[in-house]
Amino acid sequence: MLHSVLVATIRPIAAMLLQFGVGYRDFVEASKVAFVEVASEDFGSPGRPTNISRIALMTGISRKEVKAVKEFQAAGGAARTPLTHLPAEVLRRWFTSDRYCDTSGVPKPLVWDGGPESFTDLVRSCGANLSPVAMRAELLRVGAVKQDETGSLTVLRRYFIADSAKDRLAEGLQFGIRPLALTVARNVASAEPRGLRFQRVVDTYSVPLERRPELEREVTARLKQFSEELDDLLSEVSETSGTSGSSAVGIGLFYFEDSDDVSYR
Repeated sequence: MLHSVLVATIRPIAAMLLQFGVGYRDFVEASKVAFVEVASEDFGSPGRPTNISRIALMTGISRKEVKAVKEFQAAGGAARTPLTHLPAEVLRRWFTSDRYCDTSGVPKPLVWDGGPESFTDLVRSCGANLSPVAMRAELLRVGAVKQDETGSLTVLRRYFIADSAKDRLAEGLQFGIRPLALTVARNVASAEPRGLRFQRVVDTYSVPLERRPELEREVTARLKQFSEELDDLLSEVSETSGTSGSSAVGIGLFYFEDSDDVSYR
């Protein structure tokens, strides 16, 4: 049962990867690093790193390969995955922060620089090391903002949408599949049912084919409205929080169709 579910889950991922020339060996190499990292970090004795022999035993990866992965990591070869999609964060803050919206909640056009209501200030509020010049170029490139002859910037949409299929694949894996997998993994590991995180799929397998386009439009509109309400809530909590520390929190909303004629291309 688990094997068949795993195959079915990997199939759409495999189809996306093959479309961009990422083959089985690339997938195996990425999986190898993930298995070694998890075995090292989550399955060792408290306060002690898991040794190479135990990692090899747990994962089925040879000691030689485990050692090579760990040496690669020690040399700084393993990049950490960012928790936040920075262009999306800039757009989100532009639409939700009182500083960058008018009294009716509409995002204001922003001058390039020169005060707390400028584009430069907006970008730097999302990360001290962010380059306003690079962020402006990226948002202009994907059509999320426009710039007038004075240099002022007007935002055109609330959400960042990558303009290439390959970028959408990377973002979908990182900010779609990965967050859902984190919730599933946490719920699987929880010993107390009352501590499970919210994870639901509302579905039916008896929708007439001719009604599916209409249903998708209706569900998408409702999810968009609900996601914006949640976005406002998260922004409100973020801006009123103290300085004792912070963590990444998010909510995933999904519309899906599943049938025998499903295509991944």
